[in-house]
Amino acid sequence: MNVFRRFSILLIASATFAGCNSNTPETNATSGSQSPVAGPKAPKLDFTGAKSLQGGLKYKDEDQPTAANAGPDKTLETGDEAVMEYTGSFADGTIFDSNIPKDPSIPEKPPFNFVVGSSPVIKGWEVGLVGMHVGQTRDLDIPSALGYGVTGRPPTIPPNTELFFKVKLLALVKPNQTLVFDTKDLKPGVGKAAVTGNIVTITYDGTLLNGFSFANAPASAPLTFQVGTGKINSTEHIGVSGLAFAVAGMKAGGVRLITLPPEIGYAPQALPSGVPPGSVTQFKVTLLKIAPGSTLPKSAGGN
Repeated sequence: MNVFRRFSILLIASATFAGCNSNTPETNATSGSQSPVAGPKAPKLDFTGAKSLQGGLKYKDEDQPTAANAGPDKTLETGDEAVMEYTGSFADGTIFDSNIPKDPSIPEKPPFNFVVGSSPVIKGWEVGLVGMHVGQTRDLDIPSALGYGVTGRPPTIPPNTELFFKVKLLALVKPNQTLVFDTKDLKPGVGKAAVTGNIVTITYDGTLLNGFSFANAPASAPLTFQVGTGKINSTEHIGVSGLAFAVAGMKAGGVRLITLPPEIGYAPQALPSGVPPGSVTQFKVTLLKIAPGSTLPKSAGGN
């Protein structure tokens, strides 16, 4: 059975590996970006049996947590970074914003990342998302006072408007787990396992947690680096610090799914196009070969 294994990087020495913890809202629903109030209709949400919170907010969970995601490490609390999919609509079902693609096989937008209690999202989100479990879907009925209030967000959100959201918690990062990465071996390799100091050559597909694809290294242009340091040569490092550690233990021919929090993902200056700061990233890695550390090229272009 394939299971996720969790590891922690206790120390990352190189300044090249500095991660980012910026949480800039990227969506109309949370930042108030102005766009026309027009769009498709969402199915009417059923709040029969819904629970009520402060300010008249109602919520209803569409599913219950499984044994794998019911623990405290998988439960959203104030101070956690949340990775969300969402659709926001009005009472008549008109969708005013969503990051869920019309065609699930082709994600059009990245997930939305924010720190609960520390980011400029509407109060209804701050109140209504706490207690969700990873993988869970929740419906929210947010009164105007916990949304955009008497001013609204013209021209997108009229004044005094009740808002409805269907949200899914894709992942969360606890404040004490910013250097923790998850791995899941999809295919075992053969031979000796890669250890710190070895030089590995890999291919990978990089995606966000909703499948949004942002980068890849195909077999025709693989990536070679040193395990544990991320060195490509004597002067360069890979731009994803956690990847340098997360391939340890892989064998030639093995395939591993690696999930990295933003602090050990891309450095801010290395973010690929379309990846917001603070994103949790995922890499499906195939290890092609392992070599001794002495084979590391001395300079750029020798890889």
